[in-house]
Amino acid sequence: NCFILNILDAMLANSPSTFLSSLFLAEAIEFKLKETQINVLNKIDLLQNKEL
Repeated sequence: NCFILNILDAMLANSPSTFLSSLFLAEAIEFKLKETQINVLNKIDLLQNKEL
């Protein structure tokens, strides 16, 4: 079995618009490659609680 691991940077996805842009890009990649994809949010520990 094969899958795509897509790593999203939490520091770049700290607003709703940039987070959605990252998700739309991830979906475009999944659609193009036709493989199962897992999205992972990294650097989450660097965000403040109010930014979550």
